[in-house]
Amino acid sequence: MKRNKYGAKKTTIGNITFDSKMESKYYLQLLTLQKAGKITDLRLQPKYLLQEKFRRDGKTVSAIHYVADFEYRNHNGLLIVVDVKGAETVDFKIKKKLFLHKYPEHILKVVTEHNGSFIDLYKTKKLESDRKKAVKKLLKRAKGSGAA
Repeated sequence: MKRNKYGAKKTTIGNITFDSKMESKYYLQLLTLQKAGKITDLRLQPKYLLQEKFRRDGKTVSAIHYVADFEYRNHNGLLIVVDVKGAETVDFKIKKKLFLHKYPEHILKVVTEHNGSFIDLYKTKKLESDRKKAVKKLLKRAKGSGAA
């Protein structure tokens, strides 16, 4: 299958085609949770209106929508909206802000795969930042001791 512009390979499970292998793996995880009764109302590709269309200077400006990867209700009945990402795009950062403003009652989870399991994308950024700081500190220490 053809890769998209971010290098992700489309993957099909049953009759559902996902934009990436990572997204399809997360779907399988959600199915397991749904079968166990831990989540309900699982939906794929839910669409949210972020800004209505409008007219300006006699022209119609299109509405802005955000299409998440998944949506479900957790054991407390809260609506969870999930986006599976390898990295944040500029478009996503903007749409995320608009979504959080317009739908404050929903919980937005942005997840990525890390060491074989799914974690919050922002935790991986923190882990990478901490790793870089530790390497820098070690290099500085080695240079200071003359061992470099």
